[in-house]
Amino acid sequence: MRIKTKERSSVICIVSLVFAITLAGCAPDPAPATVPAADVPVLGVAAPAPVPAPAPEPEPEVPAPEMEAPAPALAPELAVSGVVAPVPAPAPAAEAPAPPGVASPAPAPEPPALGVAPAPAPDLAPAPRPAPAPAPGIAFPTRPIDVVIPMPPGGGMDLIARAVIAGAQKHLDQPLRPINRPGAGALVGAEFVLRARPDGYTILFATSGTIASIPHFGVARYTHDTFQPVIRTSEGMHILAVRADAPWQTFGEFVDYARRNPGKIAYGSPGVGTSSHLALEFIAREFGSSLTHVPFPGGAEATTALLGGHVDAVGSLAAGEVDRTRIRVLAILGDMKTPALRDVPALREMGYDFSFPVTSGVVAPPGTPPEMVAVLHDAFKKGIADPDVVRKLERVSAVPNYGDGATQQKEFTEFFHLFGKILSDAGIIQ
Repeated sequence: MRIKTKERSSVICIVSLVFAITLAGCAPDPAPATVPAADVPVLGVAAPAPVPAPAPEPEPEVPAPEMEAPAPALAPELAVSGVVAPVPAPAPAAEAPAPPGVASPAPAPEPPALGVAPAPAPDLAPAPRPAPAPAPGIAFPTRPIDVVIPMPPGGGMDLIARAVIAGAQKHLDQPLRPINRPGAGALVGAEFVLRARPDGYTILFATSGTIASIPHFGVARYTHDTFQPVIRTSEGMHILAVRADAPWQTFGEFVDYARRNPGKIAYGSPGVGTSSHLALEFIAREFGSSLTHVPFPGGAEATTALLGGHVDAVGSLAAGEVDRTRIRVLAILGDMKTPALRDVPALREMGYDFSFPVTSGVVAPPGTPPEMVAVLHDAFKKGIADPDVVRKLERVSAVPNYGDGATQQKEFTEFFHLFGKILSDAGIIQ
């Protein structure tokens, strides 16, 4: 019993001693000798200080590296994965210094100074290259070419254009695609080509009226010398026709009636500003009379209206062989006529000192390179010399009429001044 009591006393003493030591160890140290652990950054994150205190002085034996201004973030692909290098001296700019004894990652290249391009990164995707500018000797064409016809299908101009295009097609390696864009007396199609890229792949098949007359009305965004002339290809037969049962047997009778009955004769044309419109306005003023103009989308529509009795006469290109059982041709308004109408007089043959030929050809958007213009010119020139094309043109009451770009532009300029005078004298424009 004594032994057990003695052992219990020893245990109590030991427990008391441990408790006293523990209390002594928990007492705060009145004089800190080192920088608190909270001031040492761990992985770039500073731990908050437990007690507000003045900033401690850095330890003299562990100098901190100088901090530079923050650098721009470096591209992740420039770091070398899995490689650790010793801390450089001086250390590069970083978000926070590494703790003592911890190795730093391999330094990335220093950021460039302001205005200085950084070293190129690995080329992961090649930059797109601009298309080369046209140069002499380039391959052209390398894709289909759109030939815009600014009149509806089936009319005289459309038939002439398709015959000429078929001939040029034989001398090009790519298709020529006829595209009808009618409207506003050929203005719609002309302005479509005007806005096209000047690369030779969108061109316009136009009459002299399209280029030289329409600009006088103040609605076109082009004038007679805006387009790039390519070639004059053809001339159509320009006629004044009435129904076969009309009271006028000759051109003279038609003029006499119009003189005695101003404004009573209504005539149709392929549109305002077309050669047919201007020719009949000129004839009316020349003989001291007036006619009532009824414009249509194209020559085919005007002829249909004539046969239906909606107009009394029509000025238009002859769309193929004229059905003289239904239509009476009173005069050839231009200088060209087919053998089938050899008995119909032209204006000059009747002693009048004027005529209104309707020539047609190809123009391109302004700024089209001359190399491409030359390719197009040569193809169309060869095409209209083809006997098969000549026969096709004869079937649509037309003939080849070649002129180079300079000749074509000279004709546009002459018609521009002539049409301007006709429109002004007729009071159509001021």
